[in-house]
Amino acid sequence: KAPHFLRLQNVEVNVGQNASFQCTAGGKWSQHDKLWLQQWNGKDTALMVTRVVNHRRFSATVSVGDTSQRSTSRHRCVIRSDGGSGVSNYADLIVKDKTQWGEAEIQESCCQPLARGYLTENVFECVPTHSHRSP
Repeated sequence: KAPHFLRLQNVEVNVGQNASFQCTAGGKWSQHDKLWLQQWNGKDTALMVTRVVNHRRFSATVSVGDTSQRSTSRHRCVIRSDGGSGVSNYADLIVKDKTQWGEAEIQESCCQPLARGYLTENVFECVPTHSHRSP
């Protein structure tokens, strides 16, 4: 019986940061199984680390090479085993530069909570650690 993938999640990073997808599947893993990450355009990437989670589930992680410029690309996990083949859903790799971050993301990434209270609004003291600009 072919393994079945759990839902592949989107990955979002800044330009230059490391990015990786985690492919998790239900079924038994064999050393003979072929497992890889495939881009929408058909380009394949070999998976780096595969580990057995338990007797019914295994997981593989692959680092995605180029995050040197803003882009969006689609990827899916593919397996070929003695029991058949399987594919996951496509997930997006979104590579942003710092000028693409929205106001909520900026507040979350560079503001410290000044006070929190029961039945009151959170109060933030914002001291940017990076220069963020809206486009």
